[in-house]
Amino acid sequence: PVDLFVHASASEGGVPVALQEAASFGIPLVACDAGGVRELVSEGTGLLLLVDVDPASLARAIVDASTRLGGDPSFRNGVRARWGEGFQAPVNFGLFCDDLIDGIRKRS
Repeated sequence: PVDLFVHASASEGGVPVALQEAASFGIPLVACDAGGVRELVSEGTGLLLLVDVDPASLARAIVDASTRLGGDPSFRNGVRARWGEGFQAPVNFGLFCDDLIDGIRKRS
């Protein structure tokens, strides 16, 4: 099993798909606060780091998170639940289509 997923990118345009995929498996996350990362990474899913985190601090965060979170089944279930609440493509696509149809109907 994978104990932890680390995403140390300093720039993002949204919520990285790699983080979403890891969360879908209940893998605790460690990521820098870039783009839309904070929409998924929080106290309930892992550790959110400063964008300009130095290598030593990143290493400490990885050790801390893997020790505290990696083997905790209830935490892993929470990570997967958070993914399920807002990041499932089929659900989100359906909601997007509903919003689009509503917008078109309002214009008619």
